[in-house]
Amino acid sequence: MSVRVGTADGLFTLNGSTERQVEGHSVTALGHGWAIFDGETVVHETDGGWRQAMTVRSPERSLGIHGALLARFDDAIVGWGSSLTRVPKQGRFEPIAGFETVPGREDWHAVGSRQPYVRSLTATAGGVLLANVHVGGIPRSADNGVTWHPTIDVDADVHQVRAHPQRPELAVAAAAAIAQTGISGGEQAVAYAVFAVIATIGVAAPVLIYFALGDRARPILDDLKAWMGRNNAVIMAVLCLVIGAKLVGDAISGFST
Repeated sequence: MSVRVGTADGLFTLNGSTERQVEGHSVTALGHGWAIFDGETVVHETDGGWRQAMTVRSPERSLGIHGALLARFDDAIVGWGSSLTRVPKQGRFEPIAGFETVPGREDWHAVGSRQPYVRSLTATAGGVLLANVHVGGIPRSADNGVTWHPTIDVDADVHQVRAHPQRPELAVAAAAAIAQTGISGGEQAVAYAVFAVIATIGVAAPVLIYFALGDRARPILDDLKAWMGRNNAVIMAVLCLVIGAKLVGDAISGFST
C-alpha cells in the first residue's frame, strides 16, 4: 500500500520508503491525478510529471484558489473565491455558471476573510456535488453543476465537507461556531488550533506512525486498515449517532431559548 502526502515541502510517496515526487512547491490540495501547488496553480499528473492547467495569483485566499479541489478523470473542479471553475486536462477552463445563481447566495458573508469563498469540495458515490462555502452553507448539485440548491443553514460555518466513498446517501460536514461564542481573540485562536488538530488527526496519525516507525509501521497500519474494514458499519453507526445527538441537542436548545 502506498500513500501520497502533500506538504509545505513538496509531494511525497510512502511505500516502505519515502520518495519525494515534487520539490520546490507547497501542496495545498491533492486529489487523484490532480493537485494545487503553492495555493495558486492547478496541475494534473502526466507520464512525465505534473503539468500546469491554471494559475491564479491573489493576495488573499478568499479571492483566488487555494485548497478546494475535486479531482475527476478528465477534469477537476476548483474553488476560485466564491465561484467554481471546471479545469480540463485539454482546453480552457470555464466557470460553472449555475453556482452563481444558487438560492440564498445573497446571504453568504465573510468571516475572517475579504469575501465568502469555497473552502472544500466533494462528490458522493452517486455523483452529487457538494461545495462547502465559508460562510454560506453547503450547496449541492445533482446534475453535474448545472443547477445548485442550498442544504444546511448558511450560518453553520462549515469548515469541511466529505462524502462516503461507497454510500451515496452519506456526507459529513465539520462546522465550528467558535467566532460566535464571544470569547477573546486569543481564546478563539486556541480553540481553532484544537479544532484543526482534531480535524486532521485521522489523516495525520498514520503518517506520523509511518515516519516514527518506518518499515515496522506496515503491519500496524495493515491491521488497522483490516479492522476498520471489518467494523465499517459500526464506525459509521456511531458517527451518525453522535451527529444526530448533536443536532437534536441544538434543536432542543433552540426551542428553550
